[in-house]
Amino acid sequence: MNDNSRQVSFKESLTVFTILIFSLIVGVAILKIDLTVVLLISLFIVISFSMIKGYSLEYIKSGMANSITRTYDALLIFILIGANIGIWILSGTIPSLIYYGLNILSPNIFLPAGLLICSLTSLATGTSWGTISTVGIALLGIGQSLGIPVPLIAGMIVSGAFFGDKISPMSDTTNLAAASTNTNLYDHIGSMLYTTIPSYLLALIIYTILGLNYKTSYIDYTQVNLIQNTLSNTFNISLFTLIPIIIVIVLSIMKKPALISMSIGIIFGIFVAVFFQDASFKEALTVLNTGYTIPTNVDIVDKLIIRGGIQSMMSTFSLAFIALSLGGILDEVGYLKILVEKILLKVEKVGSLIAITILSCILSNTIMGEAYLSIILNGRLYESKYKSLGLQSRMLSRSLEEGSTLTTGLIPWTTAGAFISGTLGVSTLTYAPLAFFNILNPLISILFSYLGIFVLKSNKKIKTIG
Repeated sequence: MNDNSRQVSFKESLTVFTILIFSLIVGVAILKIDLTVVLLISLFIVISFSMIKGYSLEYIKSGMANSITRTYDALLIFILIGANIGIWILSGTIPSLIYYGLNILSPNIFLPAGLLICSLTSLATGTSWGTISTVGIALLGIGQSLGIPVPLIAGMIVSGAFFGDKISPMSDTTNLAAASTNTNLYDHIGSMLYTTIPSYLLALIIYTILGLNYKTSYIDYTQVNLIQNTLSNTFNISLFTLIPIIIVIVLSIMKKPALISMSIGIIFGIFVAVFFQDASFKEALTVLNTGYTIPTNVDIVDKLIIRGGIQSMMSTFSLAFIALSLGGILDEVGYLKILVEKILLKVEKVGSLIAITILSCILSNTIMGEAYLSIILNGRLYESKYKSLGLQSRMLSRSLEEGSTLTTGLIPWTTAGAFISGTLGVSTLTYAPLAFFNILNPLISILFSYLGIFVLKSNKKIKTIG
């Protein structure tokens, strides 16, 4: 059979996606099997189904290879992220950032200050989970001592943690969204700022107003002092240690390729580790692979600094590799195309397209329980439609982040929702309505798109009202 002439039917496409959804629900939600294993099984199922329908293995493999090729930079960046985090901890860059961030805590502004601290931490590390399980736990204890409702504190922590997870060049979801839509990483981040900044400022104002009710409370600095003292005893805390992250930020603003800026960040991290932290050159090179592994014997600090390294990213790398392979088959064989034609047949307005994309991502999170797969599949699903409406690819990548990354922690049965609830000891359904940034950002994005604000079109500048 000539594979290129084969046209899958809507029924066949629906069958494949039904099998995928069933496999994910049963495997992840019911049997609690690791998502990577479930995805691998799903990949084999789709390959088998496609071969039964007449597609050759070589044709299927070509689809998988094309998907990997177009996202090759992102896969390399995953490795650099791990290396950066490891060396930035050894260099004192991340410890110093957290140390100085904790200095801005005040009873009068606990909620907005906590939001900023979580935001800075997640921006530096690129991980919402790491932020929540370290600085988030400390802030939760402090906030409780002030008499602030636990769900409100948790909502603030989640908002700050996912702010960085969304726009940090160190974040895996940020890189994945850019790669899935063939968008330059920094173009992707830049496009998100148009909707992220208004949403973040609005959330900051809300937390500030709510926090005024607790301005007369006394703050217990026991945990803060413990973290700061442990960090200062372990590292040479200095503004000079922030050089690596400042260099990467400057290069990002200059729109230098992510692979180059992150590599330079590693080089400066090694320099700072050797000359400011008295680490040996061999030790600095070792943490690139293994991450920082020296315990302080203070549990809350160890959770923050014993991390990073190339090996720490291998689970993310393998998950993304399999998911991208699966997405490549769905795209190459045509399962996605036929569904798009049915779903988006009458959609001709930008606002409707953005709204459908974000809602589709939320639905994918709800069904599949994982933002990675939601980003990849929806990126493939809507790519051609965005092009047909003359939209830049970063409009799609932005929508993927706002629909997938920001909402995954608000759904109880997703991996993120379960992690946050278990870590903070707060029910997902109680903190979710108070995670204002996560809620506001998708809504503002949809509103802006309907009003024509910050709609990025091909060969055109930003379109605004009027």
